[in-house]
Amino acid sequence: MFLKSLNQQDKSLFLELAMHIACVDNEFHDAEEFLINEYRKEMGLIDYTLMNIDIEKIIDYFKNSTSNVKKIVYFESILLINADKKTATEEVEFVKRLKMEFEISDQLEKCINNWVNNSLSEMIEICIELSNKEIEIIDMLSL
Repeated sequence: MFLKSLNQQDKSLFLELAMHIACVDNEFHDAEEFLINEYRKEMGLIDYTLMNIDIEKIIDYFKNSTSNVKKIVYFESILLINADKKTATEEVEFVKRLKMEFEISDQLEKCINNWVNNSLSEMIEICIELSNKEIEIIDMLSL
């Protein structure tokens, strides 16, 4: 959503972070994969090869970023952990750590969570439904 405003290094490190978040509970759900692919498109990193960068280095990098970058990364992380409509304990704990490391206020956290809880699941369902319809149309055209 706001990822286009990040610089190239921010974008690649965010993608590394997003993959870590998606797998922190040892499950990689379709909705998480879908959202990460949308992140790739938004940031122009469709062909980016993940490098499995140490998560501590990624957190330290973003910790030293501007307030706006930290807010964007935190916001998108909240979107990601809610993508599959269930939040594992590991995901919640990881995002709590980001909140602390990035010095995100309780007020901003509440605002983001309210927005995400009211909007995200509906948006993801619509996007997945549209993607499935596109696949059906392509399949019909190739017959």
